[in-house]
Amino acid sequence: TIPNSVTSLGWLCFKDCTSLTSITIPNSVTSLDRAFYGCTGLTSVSIPNSVTELGDDCFEDCTSLTNITIPNSVTSLGWYCFKGCTSLTSITIPNSVTKLSNECFRGCTSLKEVTYLAETPPRTSYSFDDQAQKTLYVPEASVEAYKTSSYDWSNFGKILPLSANGIKAVNKGDIGMSVENGTLTLGNVPENEPVSVYSATGQLLGTGM
Repeated sequence: TIPNSVTSLGWLCFKDCTSLTSITIPNSVTSLDRAFYGCTGLTSVSIPNSVTELGDDCFEDCTSLTNITIPNSVTSLGWYCFKGCTSLTSITIPNSVTKLSNECFRGCTSLKEVTYLAETPPRTSYSFDDQAQKTLYVPEASVEAYKTSSYDWSNFGKILPLSANGIKAVNKGDIGMSVENGTLTLGNVPENEPVSVYSATGQLLGTGM
């Protein structure tokens, strides 16, 4: 249990804690740097919106990590941040991330789908293995920019648009959802309520409040 007085989890903080299976990081923490290197039993991590940086080697060799949500507060992913996370099958990178350091997802052998919500492809190199076997989902207006990018993005086997055009107006209780001109609108959602939006195929499209 990490108290709210902690603002940073430093280098190799929990290195090789192989029996650690889950952890909740308090919203006082703003940065993580090599904190969970080699935590091979870690399957679940809750990252608060206070974190702005996932530093170098942050989750390297967390071989049991199957799912992780990167909050919209994060602006940078460090070198080898998720390297060797062999159980990770998909990842959604929010548009707040403008720095994707080199080799960020190397060795993620099960990774098949990458969703990047940034409209402009950032500079990065050797961040993914076997890109020709992977599918990249990006904003609809940015597909061509990713396909012609001089960085690694153009090497993905498929680059497909994230489109909300197929969503029709629906209601559940007092909460309504509708789409107009590609903009998703939720009605009567309580203030500060966390919201996750998924595609019909289960792809996480984004999170917010």
